[in-house]
Amino acid sequence: MNGSEQTEGGFTKDVSLDGALVVSSRCPSVGVAVRIELLLPAPYEMECELRVECIGKVTRIEERNGYREFYVQGLFDDQHLTTLTSNISAIVG
Repeated sequence: MNGSEQTEGGFTKDVSLDGALVVSSRCPSVGVAVRIELLLPAPYEMECELRVECIGKVTRIEERNGYREFYVQGLFDDQHLTTLTSNISAIVG
C-alpha cells in the first residue's frame, strides 16, 4: 500500500482485548498502523449493533487455504465502543 488511507473489507477469525486476526483479500504490510472496526449484534437490543474499534499495528501476515490473514496488535476498549440504532449513533460510556 502506498502510505495513503485505504479502506478494505474483511472478516475476523479471532478477536481478543489486545487485537484481532482478519481475513481479507488485501492485507496491509507488517508494521503498518491500522484501525479496524467490528460490527456486532447488541446483546440486549435486537435492532442495535455495537461498533468496536481497535487501533494497532499489523504484526504478521499469513496465507492459508487460499486466504490471506493479518494479525493486528492493538487495544479494544470502552472509548472505542459505539451503539448503532437505525442509522443513529450514540457513544456508550
